[in-house]
Amino acid sequence: MDIYIQKNVSFTLAGFFLKGWNSRTHLNIFLEGEYSRFNCSFCILGSKKNIFPFDISVIHRAPHSVSSVVIRSVLFDESKVDSRGLVRVEKDAIDSTTSFSHHALLFSEKSTAIVFPALEILTDSVAAHHAASVAQLDADSLWYLMSRGIPRKNAELLLVQGFFDQDIQKIENHSLQEIMRKKLRASHAIYA
Repeated sequence: MDIYIQKNVSFTLAGFFLKGWNSRTHLNIFLEGEYSRFNCSFCILGSKKNIFPFDISVIHRAPHSVSSVVIRSVLFDESKVDSRGLVRVEKDAIDSTTSFSHHALLFSEKSTAIVFPALEILTDSVAAHHAASVAQLDADSLWYLMSRGIPRKNAELLLVQGFFDQDIQKIENHSLQEIMRKKLRASHAIYA
């Protein structure tokens, strides 16, 4: 899918994914106009043998364009995320700002996360950041919550909510934040 964002237009894309898909999907964002803006927040909660293969490319073509892509994945059972991200800032896109991050939390030794964000910067006057992390559930945090009388499943839910919420709270649209939080709370029934 290709999305073209024109001058002075701000576009926000948010998604909460519980079921995987089989074929690799591609999302291409083109920041075509000056002061165009793209914000993306994806939450992935994988279970069973669900796979989530996708590519996201954000191409800055105009000056003063801004993009932010934030992906958080929590993986149970044998679920798998395979994401490739590219941010390209072309030579005419001076004074642009961009960030791309994907952080994955593994709840199973059989779950897998392949996260690969990349930057391609073709101009000098840019603020660009990218990050990736893959980690197991923090046993100390889980133990701390359980030692306070919180049952294991509830403690896990609190840790998952905290993991996702640090980026959900950055979404500028507050009603969209609440929709994402409701989806997260509702999805807990799947793993209880």
